[in-house]
Amino acid sequence: MKDGADQAAPSGVESAVAGWLPVVLQFADEARGLSLAGFRQGGAVERKADGSPVTAVDRDVEALLRSRLARHWPSHGFVGEESGRRQGQGGFTWYVDPVDGTRSFVCGVPLWGTLIGLLQGDRPVLGVLDMPALDERWHAVQGGAAWYCEGRTAPRVCSTSSCTELAQARACLFEPEVADVSTSAAAQRLAQHCALSRRGGDCYAYGLLASGCVDLVVEVGLAPYDVLPLVPIVEAAGGVVRDWHGRPLGPDMGPCVIAAAREPLLEAAVAVLRD
Repeated sequence: MKDGADQAAPSGVESAVAGWLPVVLQFADEARGLSLAGFRQGGAVERKADGSPVTAVDRDVEALLRSRLARHWPSHGFVGEESGRRQGQGGFTWYVDPVDGTRSFVCGVPLWGTLIGLLQGDRPVLGVLDMPALDERWHAVQGGAAWYCEGRTAPRVCSTSSCTELAQARACLFEPEVADVSTSAAAQRLAQHCALSRRGGDCYAYGLLASGCVDLVVEVGLAPYDVLPLVPIVEAAGGVVRDWHGRPLGPDMGPCVIAAAREPLLEAAVAVLRD
């Protein structure tokens, strides 16, 4: 990572969106305080219709962000994991996952985060990945740099690694129990081609990718709010995010996602997954 004082400002739509980012980061600060107040406090855990866990913190953080975003940008749409969709006008839509990694949150593991993203039409243009329990944050506006901040240190530009070959890649792969047999087998094939791999990580893996600590992230079972806020961060850092067919992500994306430090690495991984 390096100091980003000399980075050029975004242009066009990205320049306007960049002006919104400080406000969004203030909202992320509020959400962080709310989620940390409930972390490791032993609150009740419910099950949603799909069997996934949800807590009062999930709902309260999303309600906070939904309210703040609607008050500041009343014409914008909103899609949240817990409260669903609100249609907007003008082509902008916010995507929020209040606690990505609820299982980690419930178990007291600090690898959970809050995701805030903005799409213009089908294109992700702003992303915030906040890791409250780790006191780390990544954010980016499409067309600008990706930024990382730890604790009270000044934000600094981060970038993906230069890895282009699977044989040198460090990979974060999905847990096998979340996929069917054939999909799990594909991930196992990929792991055998990589230098090393680990399972799990949720949203944190994408931050590590943007900072050059890992080279490849492969996941299944994702909804748009799980990953669209992460796309501007990874891409601004020099990486690429696609589905398992190599297609860009948008509101109508499928559930299988791959993110890589460089395009050739992603292409090589897609070839193995689809073999």
